[in-house]
Amino acid sequence: MTQSKLRKRISVANQKGGVGKTTTSVNFAASLAAAGHKSLLIDLDPQGNASSGLGLDRYSAKTIYDVLIGRLNLEESIQSTALENLFVIPANQNLIGAEVELINAISRERKLKTALKNLPEDIEFVIFDCPPSLGLLTINAFTASDSLLIPIQCEYYAMEGLGQLLNTFQIVKEDLNEDLKIEGIVLTMFDPRTKLTHEVVREMKSHFKDELYETAVPRNIKLSEAPSFGKPVILYDHESKGATAYMSLVEEFLKRNSLPLPDWREKLAALFPEDSIQESPGAEELAAETESQMAELEEAAESPGRVKSGVELSFESSETSADREVAVSASETESGEWKSPYALERISEDIGDGSSADA
Repeated sequence: MTQSKLRKRISVANQKGGVGKTTTSVNFAASLAAAGHKSLLIDLDPQGNASSGLGLDRYSAKTIYDVLIGRLNLEESIQSTALENLFVIPANQNLIGAEVELINAISRERKLKTALKNLPEDIEFVIFDCPPSLGLLTINAFTASDSLLIPIQCEYYAMEGLGQLLNTFQIVKEDLNEDLKIEGIVLTMFDPRTKLTHEVVREMKSHFKDELYETAVPRNIKLSEAPSFGKPVILYDHESKGATAYMSLVEEFLKRNSLPLPDWREKLAALFPEDSIQESPGAEELAAETESQMAELEEAAESPGRVKSGVELSFESSETSADREVAVSASETESGEWKSPYALERISEDIGDGSSADA
């Protein structure tokens, strides 16, 4: 019997909507596939955005819903995509009924884990796109996973919900999946023009130094456009900053897991033989660029005549109404630096020592 190639099952999760969770699920899985790793993306969100974002029919008769209720086995529901190594099990609104139908089922939290016993042996990575909630579908994903990848938008509200997510992680770890770990935290929608971004980055680095990925995913129009064409950004525009960021994120992920790093120039040349492929910046180069942007922002914030505010937003003169973000309430330290009013220190300690955060 052929030995399974499965390396990891990863849940991409955040109960707050609009933080780039599905964008990260799709493009992380696609970049893994482009790097030569056969990957399966399982859409667990009833909205089916990950499915449609890869050009699949959300109204297919073979979805993850059919797998969870036992109508199909997992292998029967797998669909191919435009990327040779990327496969998907789609989802649609029928998945809403799964939580109701499974409410009285035996071992309801383990339905997905049981279904994965039929996983094809050549799949290396399984990525779960979790719904923006902490219900039964998310619990199933956590129970079936080896680790969690958490996208965090560079804004206050995204940080506020992190404690709830980590509390759920701890409950699942204690009761259902003792091997579950934090794969990492990814900063998304990174905008170096705002001081709030700078403060969020500093807070996250302070409390989650080991878990925080150096690669930050920027705000990028190509990332927003790609789903409407049914493509991951690496196929839509591989030279965009969004595509570069996710390639660097995968590079950093592989490095953390002691796996060989891809030669992106070679991989992209195979995908786009008609193009002249330039060398893509790696994770270290992107991290250095981020640090440089942060330093410039901090220097600008200290310029004379600028109001000293804990949640100040500074924009260039070319700002548009779509760029403007609402400044939320936050406490301010004696030094005038922005500080989350919630106990991030305690949350970060929970990751380190495995203790459960108080409700």
